[in-house]
Amino acid sequence: MGLASYFSEDMFWVSGRGPQTYGNNAFDWYELPPNPTKIAAILKQVNIFIGELKLKYPIDTNNVYLMGFSQGSMISLSYVIAFPNSISGAVSQSGALPSDIGLEIDKKGLENKAIMITHGSEDMMMPIERGRQSGEFLKKYKADVTFKEFKMGHTINNESITEVKKWLHLELQKPKRQ
Repeated sequence: MGLASYFSEDMFWVSGRGPQTYGNNAFDWYELPPNPTKIAAILKQVNIFIGELKLKYPIDTNNVYLMGFSQGSMISLSYVIAFPNSISGAVSQSGALPSDIGLEIDKKGLENKAIMITHGSEDMMMPIERGRQSGEFLKKYKADVTFKEFKMGHTINNESITEVKKWLHLELQKPKRQ
């Protein structure tokens, strides 16, 4: 939620917490290596969560974006290929699509779907090639992918978050494709 302060105050922010405990007050979305059955179950939970948010809170349901870092971005990208019609787009920061997760791809729903990928050229935890491959994979299905590379490691820096902010501002101005 610390990133919310970088964006417009009229945005409604919700932070989902991964179901796996990872140390003291830290959580992950899944254990490594990713298990396709568990990822599919997590994505169904995220889908229910998003549906409940749309019903319970006064949000513009035509402007729902997922944004994640590392495993959170892997879940965001996985969600956008499985349930693209439930959201307007996704932001992936220092992450990638998990390999061989066996998701059914909603090809029609991915067409023109807004996706922003930021990645560090010095990322030792998630090599930049994985981020690039994810962008190319999504482009094969005609997603509207913006890829930005930064001189950084496995992190989010001011430059990358500024680019995400600009991208999101432009996306919110566009007519919705849903």
